[in-house]
Amino acid sequence: MPGDERPGIAALDLVAVKGVDEASARILNEVILSRLKASGRFSAIIGSSDIVAMLSMEQQKQALGCDDDSCLAQLGGALGVPYLFSADVGALGGRLVLNLKILQVDEARVAERITRMFADEAALLDGVNQTIDELVQGAFGGAKEEAPAAVSQSKSDAPATSKSVVSDGRAKAGPNWFALGLGLVGLGVAGYSYGVHAEEERRAFDASQTVVDHDVLQERVDEANNLLGLGYGLMAGAVIWSLL
Repeated sequence: MPGDERPGIAALDLVAVKGVDEASARILNEVILSRLKASGRFSAIIGSSDIVAMLSMEQQKQALGCDDDSCLAQLGGALGVPYLFSADVGALGGRLVLNLKILQVDEARVAERITRMFADEAALLDGVNQTIDELVQGAFGGAKEEAPAAVSQSKSDAPATSKSVVSDGRAKAGPNWFALGLGLVGLGVAGYSYGVHAEEERRAFDASQTVVDHDVLQERVDEANNLLGLGYGLMAGAVIWSLL
């Protein structure tokens, strides 16, 4: 791809060291190459057939006995790539051991090396992709960035609000002072009316204490009591409204 700044990498064939047959090694090698390509880290992946085509006969002979890091780095330099991948697998103690490494050719150093052990071939096949991902991640970095942690506000920095949070998650407003004031006014009016009616009727009763007057006075007292009850009811309703 024109202008592709991703590096290329040469991938040597997986070496079956001990206890792993060549057929299984070839299958595993293809899985590894596919995963390296899927990582999206490399502009090109040079496989074994390409390596053979790019090297001279003398270089191929040298490559056959190339197993240390400095020799592999020279091989990568001959291929014109900045990175070289090599791997081997073998059985040890009833388990399969997979060794992977990526070399940085220019500096002749190992950029990342990983060794993983698996119970059997099935476990190896299940875990090889994750192992390749860890190898590439370790060599090139670029971990996914975590979301920034939420910054909690101190009490002094938090904006002032007249709302509080109730248990069901809804915001609850503070007291409705208008409604509360209205209730107090209603109570005052009722009390005033009650006092006026009671005083007027008391004076009238004192002036003329007859049975009829007594009955009229009782009616007026009942009216005053009703007004007082209405005031109390208005007050209670206003208080409840102010708290909702």
